[in-house]
Amino acid sequence: MNLSERSFNYYRYFIAIKLHFKNKNYDFFKSAGKTTTSVSAFQGRNDRYFFEKMAKVFNTDKFLDKCLTEVKKNRNFSSRDLFSPDNESRYLKRKGYLESFRSSFDREISDVVNHCLKNKISIKELVEGTDEQRPHIYLLLHRNVISEETYLCFDRVFDVSVHLAKFSMDPLLSDTEFFLKKYYPFVAKYFPRDSELKTILSKTLDILS
Repeated sequence: MNLSERSFNYYRYFIAIKLHFKNKNYDFFKSAGKTTTSVSAFQGRNDRYFFEKMAKVFNTDKFLDKCLTEVKKNRNFSSRDLFSPDNESRYLKRKGYLESFRSSFDREISDVVNHCLKNKISIKELVEGTDEQRPHIYLLLHRNVISEETYLCFDRVFDVSVHLAKFSMDPLLSDTEFFLKKYYPFVAKYFPRDSELKTILSKTLDILS
């Protein structure tokens, strides 16, 4: 594949990632990153240079990861944002976090347990909440005590999203749930298997029983 073809492919992935996180009917994986965008549309873009440069310096995995790094901050990110020092710094931090996710996960679970013990929060309140209160694990996500990845692991075991359904009129919650649903397929490969995940959480959270 020559540089011109690689540049267009990166542009197409760029469009596909943004569409995936904006449109509930578009799925990056089911569509294999393809969209209706054309070569002529790409050639007419003022920022074509950035995609040509990215095709020279980033492999496909790094390009997609830099897009995912940016979409977590801003779903309307531009091609220029992918070259910013801030993006590179966050990309490297995210890459290291995911590559050592098991240890990162253990550390964040410990933070969750300490929070619950300090505030006398039960497991039920942590993952189910009450009729008036959202599950505390969701609140810890918004307070940046845990990452999206750790929250998704809790959701996978405890179906936290089911207990959030009663608060669906909250636009912030709906937006967060939409993002997490779209984000999950990109990061699930880093998570422990279901059986291991259940064992980890069961043993660690047992102290709250």
